[in-house]
Amino acid sequence: MTALTGTALGFLSLVVFRFLFGMGEAGLFPAMARVYGRWLPPEERGRSFGLTIAVGAVAGAVTLKLVAVLLAVLSWRVVFAMFGAVGLVVGWSRSCASSGMNQRHIRASTPRSSR
Repeated sequence: MTALTGTALGFLSLVVFRFLFGMGEAGLFPAMARVYGRWLPPEERGRSFGLTIAVGAVAGAVTLKLVAVLLAVLSWRVVFAMFGAVGLVVGWSRSCASSGMNQRHIRASTPRSSR
């Protein structure tokens, strides 16, 4: 949805794209909490979720500065496309990575219903 924002032709399409982006992002933290709760041992859950929240906040702050620099030389549409491309690359690399089921520490904490 990030890259799609750069294709907005007017205010209405921009609002619709950003609304859809927000809807897609709304389930992120509850889904992460459930995954952490099912896959991680109790003593690691709080630290892992806290680190995820902290990294997200820092990344958001760094991204604001980066966008300001990029907007000085590129159009806002190109910047959205760039960030969308980064998201696609990260998503693709994560989907191609090992599922983790072959790693002993993940297998041990995996709920039996997920194996």
